[in-house]
Amino acid sequence: MMTKRIVTASLLLGIAAAFATSSHNSAAQMPAMRPATAPAAAAPDPKAMAVLDMLAKADYTALEGDLNYTVLNRKLGDTEVRTGNVQYQKESGDKGAMFRVNFRTIAQGKGPAAKEEVNYAFDGHWFCIARERTKTINCYEIVPEGQKPQPLKLGKSPFPVPFGQKSEDVVKLFDVTTRDLREGEPKGTVYLRLMPRADQARGLSFTRLEMWIDPVRSLPVKIISLDQARNEITVLFNNIKILNEPMKDSTFRIGRRMGWNYTEQTLKDAQEKEQK
Repeated sequence: MMTKRIVTASLLLGIAAAFATSSHNSAAQMPAMRPATAPAAAAPDPKAMAVLDMLAKADYTALEGDLNYTVLNRKLGDTEVRTGNVQYQKESGDKGAMFRVNFRTIAQGKGPAAKEEVNYAFDGHWFCIARERTKTINCYEIVPEGQKPQPLKLGKSPFPVPFGQKSEDVVKLFDVTTRDLREGEPKGTVYLRLMPRADQARGLSFTRLEMWIDPVRSLPVKIISLDQARNEITVLFNNIKILNEPMKDSTFRIGRRMGWNYTEQTLKDAQEKEQK
């Protein structure tokens, strides 16, 4: 069974795409974003639309960079900080987008950082999680064989994120605004906030998303989101590299390892479990 970490990976996949972003649920039970059916919202702020257009037009083949990922539990005041790196490859031809997130350290509360490797990988077909501490690898079939993966497509994906999309599609689901920077925010960036429309909120993993974007490279340097459980997630990026050549497909796969427990769950398996 999947943990809430799939939400982590989902968000990071969206973050990576934006460079051009423990309850148990199976991959097949992930809520897909519903297409907008309500009347069109009021015309968005032209300045906010310009920022969306900037993100949508970013030119790259693949990306990689370091990240700092912090979760604040607003109810308890607890924090968890993980550090690692993210790799992302853009959709091309008959291949969908692929991503990998490698966390290497964890710090809880005011405690020191300790080594704890957790890796997430999506190769366009399977989503896998490898945990060093428990020596386990759990893989979940996300896209049926023979179907072109659309991991970021609004309304058609178990990874519903509002990045790498056409601006007009994003504003059907979100109220998008911008404002001037405030003291303490990343200098030289452009601010963007996305709030799910009331008729769309049920299918989303977050209730608010804020981004600070480098306007020169069209890359986010900071993202803050608030999830349905009121956890505040902050992601900081460093050493972002834009690659003009695709990465090896093996980059986005986690294979079996000697001495590790390995499990797979196909879409058929997930459907049968849901029917029981």
